[in-house]
Amino acid sequence: MSEPMNHPSIAVIGAGPGGLTFARILHTRGIKCEILEGEAHESVRPQGGSLDLHDKGGLWALEIAGLVDAFRALARPEDQVTTVCDPSGERLFRGGDADGSRPEIDRTDLRRIMMDSIPADMIHWNSRVSTVEERSDGRWDVVFPSDEKRTYDLVVGADGAWSKVRPLLTDAVPYYERVTLAELNAHAFDERFPHLADIVGRGTLFVYDAGKGLIAQRNSGQRLRIYAIIEGAVTDLAHALFALSPAEHKAHIIAHYAGWSPDFVALIDACDEDVVVRPVNALPVGLTWPSRAGVTLIGDAAHLMSPFAGEGVNMAMADAAELALALTSGAPLGEAVASYEDGMYRRSRAAAAQSAEGLRMAVSAGGSQKLLAVFSAHSG
Repeated sequence: MSEPMNHPSIAVIGAGPGGLTFARILHTRGIKCEILEGEAHESVRPQGGSLDLHDKGGLWALEIAGLVDAFRALARPEDQVTTVCDPSGERLFRGGDADGSRPEIDRTDLRRIMMDSIPADMIHWNSRVSTVEERSDGRWDVVFPSDEKRTYDLVVGADGAWSKVRPLLTDAVPYYERVTLAELNAHAFDERFPHLADIVGRGTLFVYDAGKGLIAQRNSGQRLRIYAIIEGAVTDLAHALFALSPAEHKAHIIAHYAGWSPDFVALIDACDEDVVVRPVNALPVGLTWPSRAGVTLIGDAAHLMSPFAGEGVNMAMADAAELALALTSGAPLGEAVASYEDGMYRRSRAAAAQSAEGLRMAVSAGGSQKLLAVFSAHSG
């Protein structure tokens, strides 16, 4: 049976927070949407660390999606404390409280909330997209490696940094920010390392200095996730780690922190041997494109930015909510897409600029002192 004319056929590529938020909101309004996800299943890879959702970003989107109660049941408002130290180990700042304004939640928990809120058959796993092609009738063919095609009135790219949809709108591609994150994890952290747990505090610890930084972030279940921030060509770190055994990875990373407090070296040493190397990439700040009625972007596909302002997932979820609301407003498809994009450009431009500034601070001389000034101004 064909869809009613006021309910276009819609595909969203990518089952991350943005794509799932979009599909959930449409589902609550009786509009069908297919999620095309290239991965084989939801547990094929770790989803990353903890997220803090903001009132005008992820929390607002959850309200639109009717998922606030489910979120509150798993969120951790107690983990909102921020600690800033300098490389010598001196604590410069500790602030924030469990007031619920920016509650933390693990990425895996957030994704599970979203997935449980929609019919399971809305997500098409193992559906890696090769290309998206415009048809002569104005609709769009999504093409898979098998050459199978599925046709939609609207294709939404929620497929991240290397989006297959973005080239239909702009020739912009992500560029490397000359900063790489080495991600490590420690388990049973409070129980095994109470002294280090006190240094981290109930939330996130930041230590910034010239060419390097360290972020230690609490996750649920006494887990600690550490991001070693290293400035330079990505090959310097990645190639070195690929040439080493897992047991040697931590020693190689620790060598970058010579002269820092032994406590910070101990934080890295407390982690498991597995290291994930994550180059930091970004799209140009303020990226826009000529609107096309049947295709658009949300989240990192639209405005990839560094994680140093905590805005990425909030932008993605707000994008999803605004696009879903535009599509259900009664406006023609082209007008709805263009209206969404205009609002998204304004929001994302400021967030991307803030993220770029945060990244440069993280690897700048005296970065912790600069971060202290930021938090002191906000807390004052």
